[in-house]
Amino acid sequence: MVLSTPYVVTKRFYSVLQIRYRRDIDTEAAAQRVRTIGTNTTARIRDLKPHTRYYVEVRAYNKAGVGPSSQQIAITTRKAPPSKPPKIIDTAMVGTYFKISWEAVTPLDNESNVEGYKVLYRRAGTVNSTLLQTVRQNIDIPIHDEGDYIVEIRAYGEGGDGAVNSVKISKGSGVNVQVSYVLLSFGLIFGAISCLEL
Repeated sequence: MVLSTPYVVTKRFYSVLQIRYRRDIDTEAAAQRVRTIGTNTTARIRDLKPHTRYYVEVRAYNKAGVGPSSQQIAITTRKAPPSKPPKIIDTAMVGTYFKISWEAVTPLDNESNVEGYKVLYRRAGTVNSTLLQTVRQNIDIPIHDEGDYIVEIRAYGEGGDGAVNSVKISKGSGVNVQVSYVLLSFGLIFGAISCLEL
């Protein structure tokens, strides 16, 4: 079963639980532990490696010690998102829209497939952004007012959002258009959270 990182495991009926987990290449002694707080029956396991097989088990515990473990299950975390940002190849003003085009992102073998692209745009100097999504390698950004705008484009897939590329576009009076590109640093975002019922 494939899950995202981090993921959530749940076990009912026990009031206090200990979750043990380890990679399939690790020994039992190397297993890490997460404990619930109070009567909480859900624990979140963080900082797992992408595209890695883990073994997970749950035990009840109290002051007397740790009880027998549940049946051990095996899970595989999802592949990481694409590390390559979209390469912007063209911008053009068409009426009240900027048409932006980019090259398709090809993920590495150990990265998740690209399902589409997220495009965030905002007026320069502001924090409120508008999110658009597309499965194509181009998009029309509606620009009605004069000024500078920041557009960010990233691929996304099962593993989350990939690295981002940014372009600054400017709409002046008349038809003058200025475009400048800014390539942001590569970064991986593990956004998705899945749940596993033991």
